[in-house]
Amino acid sequence: MPRNDTNTPSRPDDQTTGLARITRLVPLAALVTAFSLTGVLLAPNGDVDVVVLRGTGVAVASLLVMGLRFWPAVLVGSMAGQMIMLALGYANVGGDGRLPSMLLQAAAATAQAVAGAAGLRWLFGYPLRINRTRHLLAALLIVVPASSAILPSAAMLIVLTSAPELSTDPGWHWLIWWMGNVLGAFMAIPVALLGPWHPMPALYWKGAALPRFSGQAIFYLALAVVGTFIAWHQVSRLGNRTDEAQFEILARDSAHALRHRLEAFTLALSGGVGLFQASDTVTAADWRNFAAAYAERDGLTGIGFIAPVAPGGGDAFIAQAQEDGIADLNITARQDAEDMFVIKYVEPMEWNATARGLNIAFEERRRSAAIAARDSGKITISRPVTLVQDRAHGSGFLLLAPLYDHSGNPPTVLGRRAHFLGWVYAPIITERMMATLQDHGNSLTHIALYDGTDIVPERKFYESGATEGHKPRFRYVEQMAVYGQNWTVVWESTPALEARFWNGEPLVVLLGGLSFSGLLAVFLMSLMRREELVRETVARRTRELATQVEENRSIIETALTKIALLDDTGHVLRMNDALPRLLRLEEHEILGKPFSALLQGQLDEYFGQTGKTTLPPTYRGELVARTKDGQTLVLDVQVNPWRNSDGKRRYTVVMRNITEMRRISDQLRTTQHRLDLALTGARIGVFDIDLHTGKSVVSRTWLDLLGLEDAAAADAQQHWLQRIHPDDLPTVQEADRACIEGRSERSISDYRIRMDDGSWRWMQSNAVGEERDETGRAWRLIGVQTDVTDQRQLDEMKKQFVSTVSHELRTPLTSINGSLSLLLNTMASGVPDPAKRMLTIAQKNCDRLIHLVNDILDMEKLDGVMQRPEMVATDISALLKNTVLVNQPFAARFDVTYRILADVPGTIVRLDENRFHQVMANLLSNAAKFSPRGSEVGIRLERGPDSVKISVSNAGKGIPPDFRDRLFRPFSQVDSSAHRVTEGSGLGLHIAKRIVEQFGGEIDFTSEPEVQTTFWFTLPADAPSERPARPPADTGGRQARVLHVECDAAASELLASAFGAAATLVNAANEERARKVLSQQNFDLVVLGWSVETGSGDALLKDVAIWQPGVPVVTLTADAQRRADPRVLESFTKSRITLHNVAARCLEIIRSNKHPGKKVRAG
Repeated sequence: MPRNDTNTPSRPDDQTTGLARITRLVPLAALVTAFSLTGVLLAPNGDVDVVVLRGTGVAVASLLVMGLRFWPAVLVGSMAGQMIMLALGYANVGGDGRLPSMLLQAAAATAQAVAGAAGLRWLFGYPLRINRTRHLLAALLIVVPASSAILPSAAMLIVLTSAPELSTDPGWHWLIWWMGNVLGAFMAIPVALLGPWHPMPALYWKGAALPRFSGQAIFYLALAVVGTFIAWHQVSRLGNRTDEAQFEILARDSAHALRHRLEAFTLALSGGVGLFQASDTVTAADWRNFAAAYAERDGLTGIGFIAPVAPGGGDAFIAQAQEDGIADLNITARQDAEDMFVIKYVEPMEWNATARGLNIAFEERRRSAAIAARDSGKITISRPVTLVQDRAHGSGFLLLAPLYDHSGNPPTVLGRRAHFLGWVYAPIITERMMATLQDHGNSLTHIALYDGTDIVPERKFYESGATEGHKPRFRYVEQMAVYGQNWTVVWESTPALEARFWNGEPLVVLLGGLSFSGLLAVFLMSLMRREELVRETVARRTRELATQVEENRSIIETALTKIALLDDTGHVLRMNDALPRLLRLEEHEILGKPFSALLQGQLDEYFGQTGKTTLPPTYRGELVARTKDGQTLVLDVQVNPWRNSDGKRRYTVVMRNITEMRRISDQLRTTQHRLDLALTGARIGVFDIDLHTGKSVVSRTWLDLLGLEDAAAADAQQHWLQRIHPDDLPTVQEADRACIEGRSERSISDYRIRMDDGSWRWMQSNAVGEERDETGRAWRLIGVQTDVTDQRQLDEMKKQFVSTVSHELRTPLTSINGSLSLLLNTMASGVPDPAKRMLTIAQKNCDRLIHLVNDILDMEKLDGVMQRPEMVATDISALLKNTVLVNQPFAARFDVTYRILADVPGTIVRLDENRFHQVMANLLSNAAKFSPRGSEVGIRLERGPDSVKISVSNAGKGIPPDFRDRLFRPFSQVDSSAHRVTEGSGLGLHIAKRIVEQFGGEIDFTSEPEVQTTFWFTLPADAPSERPARPPADTGGRQARVLHVECDAAASELLASAFGAAATLVNAANEERARKVLSQQNFDLVVLGWSVETGSGDALLKDVAIWQPGVPVVTLTADAQRRADPRVLESFTKSRITLHNVAARCLEIIRSNKHPGKKVRAG
């Protein structure tokens, strides 16, 4: 069962030590002892088994509340309770009363209490927090019942092992004990948890604390429970007494029946005596006839005659018996030397044949009984003997009546002996006699007969069938004087009799009382809950009232708000302290004075409406007041009229000093005006977009940048979406989305905006996200917008200038370098040394210029679309080794060695081999230049899941952390001074980064100054295929013809490949060649690429209109500003569109052209 997910706070009780803990242990031990005795004191008949209150229930509840560390108190209390019960004389059902057994029981009681408390604490924590019904059922049906079985089980085990003779009905004992423990726990635990002794609630149900009982409620509840058990005790005791009286009557009836039976036997004996006295001679036949009337009557075994035989008279006795009709008589246990008492007659013979001729004097008990009857003249019964005719060899006895030779009983013993003739006797088998007696109504009792007055097992000579393991509820003992002997008769109740006596009234009283107690507990809990709610409501209302009073007081006494209470004429009755402080007046200068006078009479007209019966409206306005020292104040005044309980008019005046606020407001308006002027002058537009609603707030400058009127500000976002270039919108939206989602700090993007005259202008947006939620998403986008058209034109002009200069410088520099090499290599012998040094310096600087020009040209190619990488599948391991080998001579100049430290042979990557060589050359040359002489540069090739990683590591000074962000920018160098040691243009790493990104990878570095620097870049293991070109447009089933005016033949070939079979492309390297081709061939489209070689293009556009009227003209250049010519249908910028898309758009233009060019004129 999972424990509630609740943190259980430690209780102070669990942390007590020393004397404080002892002071808690002693009362707890006394409490356990007291409740251990309640079961005995309330037992209905003194039987400790019938107990429903046990000390273990209180022990479980105490440990649950106080903590498991107080278990010694349970041990001591249980031990003390047992010792007190033993001293009071109560037999302990759980043991033999010896100290080891008592210690074991006390330990079991302690274990039971600890198990119950620990189980409940594990299940619910402490305080107990019951959140689910199934958890409550688990506690009621599993934890409490299971733990309550520990003590009964241990006690029964002790009894069965140490004193098995005391283990009568152990199952019943265990059940009663267990039920008492469970009931005690169910009663004690709620009271312990809900009692008034807890400073904080100890029991929660589904998160809500249950109400606690007050001391009075505990008293009423305890009174109900104690009354229930007292009533149950009294009803049970009364029932037991009634049952005992009924059982005693039954036992007395049984005793009377036993006496009556024996008296019946004596009557038979008296009849035999009369037969002898009435007859001269009694033969065997006579005796047989007489005995037939008594045989098998009321359990009588037989009736006979015993004759005394003097010493030596045995033979004469036998002879006389033969004369009396007994032919085969033999004396058994014959003693001729002594007196013999021989059985002469006994009937019926089929039962008593073995007894005829027996000398009963052979055995002392028979002989003593016979002598006592002879000498006393009274019927006498022997002590229990075993009759020879009893085949079961059970107990029996002889009932003897003396016979004298004349009627009557001689008065003296000598006379009796002188006249004695013999005994008429009856052999009685006890089992047979008692069986017939039980058959006559005594079967519901268990009877035991004891010889003498002592009830000891060795004196018992009869016991009716006993119930194994049954402990009788009722017992009756009577001592009987039976014909010269003393018998003790014990009657005990049987289960059948007890079942017949069972009365359900005590159980009804108990259950009814407990039910009433439970209902009373529920009622008291409900009452306590109601009282608690009332207390909470009163406390809450009191707090609210106090809070309201404090709030009102704080409002009234606040220094920011000045409050005054006026009468119906407008005179001041009361005010807070802030008002006199504001006006620099004393209280007596305000109280009782007209309030309007404090405001230079500005409210005279308002307070002058006293004659009207209706209340005037509330006044609100800004008024001017003067302090005592002459300072002018601007006040926000509100006057609220109202009526009091007497119906009199009152005014409440609330004033705020807004002098400073007015001053600041004026300053803010001035500042805002200046800011607007500054934004207008700088042409910076500000926007604020609410991403919840999609609405935006923009500045006046923002509207001016888009050429919008003020009315457009209400729907600025929609106007912006309508004017942005469709090709630029996805880029801007992606930048905004990254900023909103938190993937980037800012959203920076350039885009084109269409103006009212149809022209396009470049704008730059720079925005940040604000008001982010818990997921990091921004819900406001705030930024600025500037017009960067002029800046972009300057950038294009700069690029064009750099490209032109680079092209114009490369050819003469190559010639100069060649001439210098020729002088130094072939004519060096005739050149003086000073001149040779000068030539060497010139060649070195010429090499630097050539490298710089080449880097600039590489940047130009990367910025355009004409230099596309030729991606081929390559074994990068072999390519890397070749690159290292090619660059090794460069490393040798710096006394550095390249070494491949990790390799993955056979790894295939799609790349442009020449560009890869260029990247590696840049990284390897930098590593060699910045490495100490004699060191190694390490190269690693590693394979990842989706990419390969190439790294170049070298020792050296390293790269400062503050230079990391600038390292890959153009012309960036760590040492940019004129006296730097290493050479370079600062373009190598920038070019390498551009190439790697073209390959679909990324490049970066790690550097630990003075230790090691590592540059690395990754490449996709399976390079993604190029974006598929748009499908060529349908040209009506014929092949279109396109004239491409471009000085770069390679670029023209690439464009022809992009057209494919959809068009035939003719290249013209300059304007002169273009005019010639236009005059000779027909074309569907002219693609014009302006450059230095092709010319300005203005004259060529006129020639196209002359030679090929109606043919559309488009431009494909690196200059985005050339598009403004109205004769050009559409312009393409190399850096912003691929050749495949150029070709697809050109074919669409050809297909949509309704005026194809006319046939060129001959000549």
